[in-house]
Amino acid sequence: MRCDSCRLVFDHLHTLPRTVVGFHGCRASFAERLIAGAVTTEEWKASQNDYDWLGEGIYFWEHAPARAWEWACRYKGEAAVVAAEVSLGRCLDLADTMFAGLLRASHAGIMEVYERQGAKLPKNEGREQELRRLDRLVIDQLTEVTDGLRGIHYQTLRGPFEEGEPIYQGGMLPPSRTSRSPSATGVASDR
Repeated sequence: MRCDSCRLVFDHLHTLPRTVVGFHGCRASFAERLIAGAVTTEEWKASQNDYDWLGEGIYFWEHAPARAWEWACRYKGEAAVVAAEVSLGRCLDLADTMFAGLLRASHAGIMEVYERQGAKLPKNEGREQELRRLDRLVIDQLTEVTDGLRGIHYQTLRGPFEEGEPIYQGGMLPPSRTSRSPSATGVASDR
């Protein structure tokens, strides 16, 4: 798609200076060190689990401090939430339909390779599909291709993370625990 005014491809819209407030659930001891300046954002350890749905990075719950608190409570007695302004930079925003075709193509390419090799494709699993190995694979493949072949490097990824039961039966509103989650390796640094 092209912008009628400037004739550029709509991709340029995803490089505008957008900032969101993100909330990161963590241990209180880490939060204290971060706030005291004893840990820089560059030293902040990125999550590297094979089921992290947006890939390697530091995960934030966008505009959702209560959801970040729920996440942090797994640290039993040491829960804390850190708020941060996250500059999205060039963002792969999964809430924008612009990226649906790229995701579909990435998935199709992965399926072709796995079928050719006779390998079993990873699945999203878990009680609420929280172990998102397939999604991780698709995102990683997409960002590798856009970075390598097209020279487009996404600094952050962002998307709605739906989990939980529907708010009420028959409703089409998001589940009770839907949040937008930008991910970045280092706050707003390169992925």
